[in-house]
Amino acid sequence: MISVIIPCYKGNATIRKAVMSVLNQTYQDTEIIVLDIARTLDKKLLKTFDEDIPNVRVYSYDEVLDPAEGRNIGVSLANGEYVAFLDADDFWREDKLEKQLKVMEKYSYRGVRPVICTTGRSLVSETGRYLGRYIRCDKIITYEKLLLGNQINCSSVLMRRSLAEKYVFPEGDFHEDYALWLDILSHGGFAAGINLPLLRYRMRRESRSGHKLKSAVMTYRVYRYSGYSALESMYYMIHYAFNGIKKYFF
Repeated sequence: MISVIIPCYKGNATIRKAVMSVLNQTYQDTEIIVLDIARTLDKKLLKTFDEDIPNVRVYSYDEVLDPAEGRNIGVSLANGEYVAFLDADDFWREDKLEKQLKVMEKYSYRGVRPVICTTGRSLVSETGRYLGRYIRCDKIITYEKLLLGNQINCSSVLMRRSLAEKYVFPEGDFHEDYALWLDILSHGGFAAGINLPLLRYRMRRESRSGHKLKSAVMTYRVYRYSGYSALESMYYMIHYAFNGIKKYFF
Protein backbone atom coordinates (compact mmCIF):
# COMPACT_ATOMS: atom_id res chain seq x y z
CA MET A 1 0.00 0.00 0.00
CA ILE A 2 1.04 3.59 -0.67
CA SER A 3 0.23 6.31 1.84
CA VAL A 4 -0.28 9.67 0.14
CA ILE A 5 0.36 12.64 2.44
CA ILE A 6 -1.36 15.92 1.55
CA PRO A 7 -0.76 18.91 3.84
CA CYS A 8 -3.47 21.50 3.24
CA TYR A 9 -3.38 25.12 4.39
CA LYS A 10 -5.99 27.40 2.84
CA GLY A 11 -6.27 24.96 -0.07
CA ASN A 12 -10.04 24.76 -0.49
CA ALA A 13 -9.88 25.75 -4.17
CA THR A 14 -7.51 22.94 -5.15
CA ILE A 15 -7.57 20.14 -2.56
CA ARG A 16 -10.39 18.20 -4.21
CA LYS A 17 -8.51 17.99 -7.52
CA ALA A 18 -5.42 16.77 -5.68
CA VAL A 19 -7.39 14.08 -3.85
CA MET A 20 -9.24 12.98 -6.97
CA SER A 21 -5.95 12.63 -8.86
CA VAL A 22 -4.95 10.05 -6.24
CA LEU A 23 -8.31 8.26 -6.30
CA ASN A 24 -8.13 8.03 -10.11
CA GLN A 25 -4.72 6.35 -10.12
CA THR A 26 -4.36 3.07 -12.01
CA TYR A 27 -2.69 1.77 -8.84
CA GLN A 28 -5.52 1.63 -6.31
CA ASP A 29 -4.02 0.29 -3.07
CA THR A 30 -3.68 3.70 -1.44
CA GLU A 31 -4.64 5.62 1.65
CA ILE A 32 -4.84 9.40 1.63
CA ILE A 33 -3.81 11.39 4.69
CA VAL A 34 -4.99 15.00 4.55
CA LEU A 35 -3.57 17.37 7.16
CA ASP A 36 -6.06 20.20 7.71
CA ILE A 37 -3.62 22.83 8.93
CA ALA A 38 -5.07 25.59 11.14
CA ARG A 39 -8.53 24.09 10.44
CA THR A 40 -8.82 25.97 7.16
CA LEU A 41 -10.62 23.21 5.22
CA ASP A 42 -14.20 24.04 4.29
CA LYS A 43 -16.73 22.05 6.35
CA LYS A 44 -18.47 20.83 3.18
CA LEU A 45 -15.21 19.37 1.92
CA LEU A 46 -14.58 17.74 5.28
CA LYS A 47 -18.04 16.18 5.18
CA THR A 48 -17.44 14.91 1.63
CA PHE A 49 -14.15 13.29 2.62
CA ASP A 50 -15.64 11.76 5.78
CA GLU A 51 -18.81 10.37 4.22
CA ASP A 52 -18.09 9.69 0.56
CA ILE A 53 -14.41 8.72 0.33
CA PRO A 54 -13.57 5.95 2.80
CA ASN A 55 -9.81 5.81 2.19
CA VAL A 56 -9.29 9.52 2.96
CA ARG A 57 -8.37 10.35 6.54
CA VAL A 58 -8.44 14.00 7.60
CA TYR A 59 -6.52 15.22 10.64
CA SER A 60 -7.22 18.77 11.74
CA TYR A 61 -4.77 20.93 13.67
CA ASP A 62 -5.47 24.26 15.35
CA GLU A 63 -2.02 25.72 14.78
CA VAL A 64 -0.15 26.62 11.61
CA LEU A 65 2.39 23.86 11.04
CA ASP A 66 5.77 24.32 9.40
CA PRO A 67 5.79 22.44 6.04
CA ALA A 68 8.43 20.05 7.38
CA GLU A 69 6.45 19.40 10.56
CA GLY A 70 3.27 18.69 8.61
CA ARG A 71 4.92 16.15 6.34
CA ASN A 72 6.67 14.45 9.26
CA ILE A 73 3.34 14.12 11.08
CA GLY A 74 1.87 12.61 7.92
CA VAL A 75 4.64 10.01 7.79
CA SER A 76 3.99 9.10 11.44
CA LEU A 77 0.32 8.47 10.59
CA ALA A 78 1.03 6.36 7.49
CA ASN A 79 0.39 2.63 7.25
CA GLY A 80 1.70 1.92 3.75
CA GLU A 81 4.97 0.32 2.77
CA TYR A 82 5.58 3.41 0.65
CA VAL A 83 4.79 7.09 1.15
CA ALA A 84 4.18 9.72 -1.50
CA PHE A 85 3.92 13.46 -0.95
CA LEU A 86 1.46 15.73 -2.72
CA ASP A 87 0.92 19.43 -2.11
CA ALA A 88 -2.73 20.45 -1.99
CA ASP A 89 -2.42 22.63 -5.10
CA ASP A 90 -0.71 20.02 -7.30
CA PHE A 91 -2.15 16.90 -8.95
CA TRP A 92 -0.98 13.74 -10.73
CA ARG A 93 -1.38 11.94 -14.02
CA GLU A 94 -3.36 8.76 -13.50
CA ASP A 95 -0.44 6.34 -14.02
CA LYS A 96 2.09 8.09 -11.77
CA LEU A 97 2.09 5.70 -8.81
CA GLU A 98 1.96 2.58 -10.99
CA LYS A 99 5.02 3.64 -12.97
CA GLN A 100 6.93 4.70 -9.86
CA LEU A 101 6.20 1.50 -7.99
CA LYS A 102 7.57 -0.55 -10.89
CA VAL A 103 10.76 1.50 -10.86
CA MET A 104 11.19 1.16 -7.11
CA GLU A 105 10.71 -2.60 -7.13
CA LYS A 106 12.28 -3.66 -10.43
CA TYR A 107 14.88 -1.12 -11.50
CA SER A 108 18.47 -1.23 -10.30
CA TYR A 109 21.64 0.71 -11.06
CA ARG A 110 24.93 -1.06 -10.48
CA GLY A 111 23.06 -3.71 -8.54
CA VAL A 112 21.33 -1.23 -6.21
CA ARG A 113 17.64 -0.28 -6.01
CA PRO A 114 16.69 3.41 -5.90
CA VAL A 115 15.91 4.99 -2.54
CA ILE A 116 13.70 7.71 -4.05
CA CYS A 117 11.66 7.88 -7.24
CA THR A 118 10.87 11.26 -8.77
CA THR A 119 9.26 12.36 -12.04
CA GLY A 120 9.15 15.20 -14.50
CA ARG A 121 6.43 17.81 -14.21
CA SER A 122 4.15 19.89 -16.40
CA LEU A 123 3.54 23.45 -15.31
CA VAL A 124 -0.05 24.65 -14.95
CA SER A 125 -1.48 28.04 -14.04
CA GLU A 126 -3.22 28.83 -10.77
CA THR A 127 -6.50 27.94 -12.46
CA GLY A 128 -5.16 24.58 -13.67
CA ARG A 129 -4.55 25.61 -17.28
CA TYR A 130 -1.61 23.82 -18.93
CA LEU A 131 1.17 26.26 -19.78
CA GLY A 132 2.94 24.09 -22.36
CA ARG A 133 6.10 23.96 -20.26
CA TYR A 134 7.75 20.81 -19.00
CA ILE A 135 10.55 20.37 -16.44
CA ARG A 136 12.52 17.19 -17.00
CA CYS A 137 14.52 15.02 -14.63
CA ASP A 138 17.52 12.72 -15.08
CA LYS A 139 17.14 8.96 -14.98
CA ILE A 140 19.87 8.61 -12.35
CA ILE A 141 20.26 11.34 -9.71
CA THR A 142 23.25 10.94 -7.44
CA TYR A 143 24.22 13.08 -4.47
CA GLU A 144 26.85 14.87 -6.55
CA LYS A 145 24.35 15.64 -9.29
CA LEU A 146 21.71 16.79 -6.83
CA LEU A 147 24.14 19.30 -5.32
CA LEU A 148 24.18 21.13 -8.65
CA GLY A 149 20.43 21.72 -8.61
CA ASN A 150 17.31 20.21 -7.10
CA GLN A 151 15.62 17.96 -9.66
CA ILE A 152 13.37 16.33 -7.06
CA ASN A 153 10.04 18.09 -6.59
CA CYS A 154 8.37 17.05 -3.34
CA SER A 155 4.98 16.40 -4.98
CA SER A 156 6.64 13.88 -7.28
CA VAL A 157 8.36 11.74 -4.64
CA LEU A 158 7.73 8.10 -3.81
CA MET A 159 9.89 6.43 -1.16
CA ARG A 160 9.71 3.64 1.39
CA ARG A 161 8.02 4.58 4.65
CA SER A 162 10.90 3.08 6.65
CA LEU A 163 13.29 5.55 4.98
CA ALA A 164 10.92 8.48 5.56
CA GLU A 165 10.77 7.56 9.25
CA LYS A 166 14.57 7.41 9.49
CA TYR A 167 15.28 10.66 7.63
CA VAL A 168 12.78 13.37 8.60
CA PHE A 169 12.22 16.76 6.99
CA PRO A 170 14.38 19.32 8.82
CA GLU A 171 12.74 22.50 10.07
CA GLY A 172 14.23 25.88 9.21
CA ASP A 173 14.04 28.86 6.89
CA PHE A 174 15.27 26.96 3.83
CA HIS A 175 14.01 24.41 1.29
CA GLU A 176 13.37 21.56 3.71
CA ASP A 177 12.65 19.03 0.98
CA TYR A 178 15.91 19.74 -0.87
CA ALA A 179 17.81 19.43 2.42
CA LEU A 180 16.16 16.06 3.05
CA TRP A 181 16.95 14.61 -0.39
CA LEU A 182 20.58 15.67 0.01
CA ASP A 183 20.73 14.12 3.46
CA ILE A 184 19.35 10.82 2.19
CA LEU A 185 21.60 10.59 -0.87
CA SER A 186 24.67 11.64 1.13
CA HIS A 187 24.39 8.31 2.92
CA GLY A 188 24.44 6.33 -0.31
CA GLY A 189 22.06 5.23 -3.01
CA PHE A 190 20.45 7.25 -5.76
CA ALA A 191 17.14 8.70 -6.87
CA ALA A 192 15.54 7.27 -10.00
CA GLY A 193 13.84 9.75 -12.29
CA ILE A 194 10.96 9.03 -14.65
CA ASN A 195 11.31 11.68 -17.32
CA LEU A 196 7.59 11.99 -18.02
CA PRO A 197 5.12 14.73 -16.97
CA LEU A 198 3.47 12.61 -14.28
CA LEU A 199 3.16 15.59 -11.93
CA ARG A 200 1.07 18.66 -12.71
CA TYR A 201 2.76 21.47 -10.81
CA ARG A 202 0.70 24.57 -10.17
CA MET A 203 2.57 27.86 -10.60
CA ARG A 204 1.44 29.95 -7.66
CA ARG A 205 1.65 33.73 -7.71
CA GLU A 206 3.87 33.80 -4.62
CA SER A 207 6.43 31.47 -6.22
CA ARG A 208 7.05 33.47 -9.42
CA SER A 209 10.07 35.48 -10.44
CA GLY A 210 9.52 38.15 -7.78
CA HIS A 211 10.53 35.58 -5.18
CA LYS A 212 13.49 34.07 -7.02
CA LEU A 213 15.91 35.95 -4.78
CA LYS A 214 14.29 34.56 -1.64
CA SER A 215 14.40 31.06 -3.14
CA ALA A 216 18.09 31.49 -3.93
CA VAL A 217 18.82 32.57 -0.37
CA MET A 218 16.94 29.53 0.94
CA THR A 219 18.95 27.29 -1.36
CA TYR A 220 22.19 28.81 -0.09
CA ARG A 221 21.02 28.01 3.43
CA VAL A 222 20.46 24.40 2.39
CA TYR A 223 24.12 24.11 1.39
CA ARG A 224 25.21 25.67 4.66
CA TYR A 225 22.86 23.34 6.58
CA SER A 226 24.42 20.42 4.71
CA GLY A 227 27.84 21.33 6.09
CA TYR A 228 29.41 23.28 3.24
CA SER A 229 31.51 26.38 3.78
CA ALA A 230 30.43 29.78 2.49
CA LEU A 231 32.84 29.47 -0.43
CA GLU A 232 31.71 25.95 -1.31
CA SER A 233 28.09 27.04 -1.02
CA MET A 234 28.67 29.90 -3.45
CA TYR A 235 30.25 27.45 -5.89
CA TYR A 236 27.13 25.29 -5.83
CA MET A 237 24.95 28.40 -6.04
CA ILE A 238 26.50 29.23 -9.41
CA HIS A 239 25.42 25.82 -10.71
CA TYR A 240 22.01 26.25 -9.06
CA ALA A 241 21.48 29.55 -10.86
CA PHE A 242 22.57 28.15 -14.23
CA ASN A 243 20.38 25.07 -13.90
CA GLY A 244 17.47 27.24 -12.76
CA ILE A 245 17.68 29.31 -15.93
CA LYS A 246 17.75 26.14 -18.04
CA LYS A 247 14.88 24.59 -16.09
CA TYR A 248 12.40 27.44 -16.44
CA PHE A 249 13.35 29.08 -19.71
CA PHE A 250 14.69 26.31 -21.94
